[in-house]
Amino acid sequence: MTKNNTPILLSLVVPTKNRAKYAQNMLEGLQAVNSGEIEIIIQDNSDQDKLGEYVAALDDKRIRYYHCAEPLSLHQNMDLGVDKARGHYVCVLGDDDGIFVDAALASLREAKRLGADALLTEICSYSWPGTKHWLWGDIGGMVSSKRVYPRYLKQLLNPDDALDDLFKRGAVGGLGLLPRVYQGYVSRQSLCALKKCCGTYFPGGSPDMANAVALVAFIDKMLLDPRLTLISGHSPESGGGQGSAGRHHAELDQASHLPSDTIKNWDSKIPQFWSGTTIYAQSAIEAARAVNLVSRYEFNYAMVCIACLIYEPKIYRKHIYAALDKLNLEPLQIFHLFSKNYAAMTMRRIITFLHNISFYYLKKGKQDNFENIKDIMAQGFRSYP
Repeated sequence: MTKNNTPILLSLVVPTKNRAKYAQNMLEGLQAVNSGEIEIIIQDNSDQDKLGEYVAALDDKRIRYYHCAEPLSLHQNMDLGVDKARGHYVCVLGDDDGIFVDAALASLREAKRLGADALLTEICSYSWPGTKHWLWGDIGGMVSSKRVYPRYLKQLLNPDDALDDLFKRGAVGGLGLLPRVYQGYVSRQSLCALKKCCGTYFPGGSPDMANAVALVAFIDKMLLDPRLTLISGHSPESGGGQGSAGRHHAELDQASHLPSDTIKNWDSKIPQFWSGTTIYAQSAIEAARAVNLVSRYEFNYAMVCIACLIYEPKIYRKHIYAALDKLNLEPLQIFHLFSKNYAAMTMRRIITFLHNISFYYLKKGKQDNFENIKDIMAQGFRSYP
């Protein structure tokens, strides 16, 4: 309960480390929200607790600040934050992300009425000043989105179908329609069941993919609401910002941010280097094993290898060919799988190219140049309802 005894519908968990300027900006935006149905949990692993002094000065009982000086992994810091949630639903956001609270609460009220364990909504993207795109250069201040869900289509989804789809495409192309606590909404009850099973809410190297896959074992009903509620921020220091700049690759022994057991247990059928494509595939397999789901679905390893051949730098070709060799395919199988999956990946690349063209024209003709997340939260993104 909040101070005025209003039940907490949403716990917003924000893990952060040495990035106070982003967290402060989000909190400034949330100060304008006059609802007791939300609580904000700041889980800070910074070297100093300067952010705590800022939170104390706000004197907002909805904001709960926790500082841990002991060095933590991203997974550990996120776990600590989610542990402290008291709301019916939980959403984890990065410190450079944002949320349209009124829209989120409206969607969550309906999800709760329908008995949904999870909620998916539309997300727009914001590039913080200083963010560079590998093709278009400076994209700082831009707000954009590829609409993922059909406008006005609201429906209940079966998480099992979403996981089957994810495995068929080798986790290439993102989380799809899986439930998720990071940039999504999940009931605290489902999250507690996951933690009891795995000892963590994020049982895999990529926290978002691991959480999304593992949650399938604990969620019966999920609501898809196409209204816009979240802002995915991409700052120069974030993983999203690095991906935009084309710096999302490394040898496994250089990927120090990954949990040691992820590297130790890396699937030999997945190319042995770190990238968005490979870590998503590895995390999907790792999480499915953790909750005993892996035997129910057939994972498309060939799609992962082909995606790596198309998208990843040539210096990693030796790892890709080594993974292909582990598949032990007959020549006819190789031809069939490669022709089928290569066609799918080529079409995906064409779509990405067309998106980049539209992104260029958006950049060229943009009218808005937001300086921060707070301004977007205050003004809204006018291209969407």
